[in-house]
Amino acid sequence: SFAVGDQATFNAPGFDITLGDNAGDTTHFGRLNVTGVNVTISEDSATVFTGTSTATSDLTIKAAGNITDEAGATLAVMDLATLNASGDITLGDDTTDTTNFGRLNVTGVNVTISEDSATVFTGINTATEDLVQNSGGDITDEASTSFAVGDQATFNAPGFDITLGDNAGDTTNFGRLNVTGVNVTISEDSETVFTGTSTATSDLTIKAAGNITD
Repeated sequence: SFAVGDQATFNAPGFDITLGDNAGDTTHFGRLNVTGVNVTISEDSATVFTGTSTATSDLTIKAAGNITDEAGATLAVMDLATLNASGDITLGDDTTDTTNFGRLNVTGVNVTISEDSATVFTGINTATEDLVQNSGGDITDEASTSFAVGDQATFNAPGFDITLGDNAGDTTNFGRLNVTGVNVTISEDSETVFTGTSTATSDLTIKAAGNITD
């Protein structure tokens, strides 16, 4: 059992960190800072990142609550960041944050992530309400990636391309859709409903297994 009232800092450069993964574990941190190779933490409450957190391979966070970061937080994940929250996920939303993931997989209610580099989705991604992805690079997905967004999916990649649902095995479903990018190409496995102001400074290509409306 862990019960940390304020900040928990775990530093294992060159090694892995695995906490809260066993049956019967109880894990609570007020705030969290990690450095390791593969970092896997299951927390029985909300997770709040602070300071500079680094995983030179994968980061896996499961939280029984929201996953957020404090202003000025840095998240540097070289490969796959898996974020699973019973509540909302909000990362990189402050102007002083620095957020970079090699690949990204999310599960939450409202998911809002601002990344300072390209975003590559992988695996099964679920937002039972809204998904907002802001990226300082292209937004793409790997083959066999799944999206299930209950309400609005917003993808912002000003100056870059957005390409989703184009691979064999992809399953892509958004309740409503809003996009900003240069070349925007989205293949959806259901109807497509645009909302708000959508911008493609070059080409927009939408393939829908249903009506395309706004």
